[in-house]
Amino acid sequence: MTTVSQLSSPASPAYALLAQPFESDIFGAPLCRIALPPGIPSTAELMAMTDKARREGVALIACRLPAGNAAAGRALEGAGFYEIETLVTLARDIPASTEMPAGVAVGGREDAETAAALARTCFTHDRYHADPSVPQAIADEIKARWVRNGFNGRADAPLVARGLSGLAGFNLCLLRGSDAIIDLIGVAETARGQGFGRKLVLGALAHYAGRASRMLVGTQSTNTASLGLYRSLGFADLRAETTWHWRAETG
Repeated sequence: MTTVSQLSSPASPAYALLAQPFESDIFGAPLCRIALPPGIPSTAELMAMTDKARREGVALIACRLPAGNAAAGRALEGAGFYEIETLVTLARDIPASTEMPAGVAVGGREDAETAAALARTCFTHDRYHADPSVPQAIADEIKARWVRNGFNGRADAPLVARGLSGLAGFNLCLLRGSDAIIDLIGVAETARGQGFGRKLVLGALAHYAGRASRMLVGTQSTNTASLGLYRSLGFADLRAETTWHWRAETG
């Protein structure tokens, strides 16, 4: 990541703004994130950082906190941040072997555009769709490009599920050491309720059997359907984090 701005003082840690090139390109303006050090952040220092960010043309800053850190949340709120979501990360062990569900396979570059079009219509709970200050078209475009990049080499395994009418869903998976990660999973609106989400998760477990020891997945606390699916398949809650945004136009 590129550090585009940094604020520090002798009495406390620096708050660095880390550029997010992928989202910035879609927004047409710089987007950044900050990682807060342990403890309670200083509202005054956060406000100095956001003032500097505004002068540098930064449009949005994102931050994640462990859920329940009310003091840090108040500091962020005092500096103009607002809470967007609670992200729940779940995990389960990967069995030594399991069968790939019928209709699920590793997709290829030829699936990229169809999957990207599907991605424009099947997400509502993520942090950009949940932020009323972010235009819907931008939130949709972020997902579409994310999926396109996944099929064009970013994902270790871009799994697809096919139904009678074609592509019903996708599951973009990453491999990080001994962990397999469900990076982004989506099912077409017209294919929901038919078991494709379950098949895609089981397909990921089958694909990584013998290649990874644990599978991780994250979803929003408001996405009760996805949480129910993962828990029914043996995933257990690992951690919960709140996501906060600051916008130059409102902060």
